[in-house]
Amino acid sequence: MTQVVLPFGIGLLLSVALVPVSRIIAIRTGVVAHPRNDRWHRQVVPLLGGIAIGMATLIGCLVTGIAGETAVPLTACMAIFAVGLVDDVFALKPFTKLIGQIALA
Repeated sequence: MTQVVLPFGIGLLLSVALVPVSRIIAIRTGVVAHPRNDRWHRQVVPLLGGIAIGMATLIGCLVTGIAGETAVPLTACMAIFAVGLVDDVFALKPFTKLIGQIALA
C-alpha cells in the first residue's frame, strides 16, 4: 500500500505547490489563452499547468524509487506531457495534438 500512497502523496503535494508557480510563469511569459467567441472562458487563462503535473509525476516517481519499475508508462506519460507542452507554447491544431497523443498512448 505504501508503494502507491507515498508516490501519490508526493505527486499531489508537488502539484499543489507547482501549479501556482506555473500560472505565474505563464502570465509573465504571455503563454495564455485569450477569450474568443468559440471558447467558454471570458477572461485570460494561463496555460502551462501541465508542467506542474508532469514534473510532479516525474519527481514523485524518481524520489520514491518507482521510476525503474514504471519506466514504460512513465516514459509514455512524459512523451504525452511533451505534446501538451508543445501545444501550450505553439498552439497545435486539435487534430494534430490528438493524433500525437493517440500514437504515443
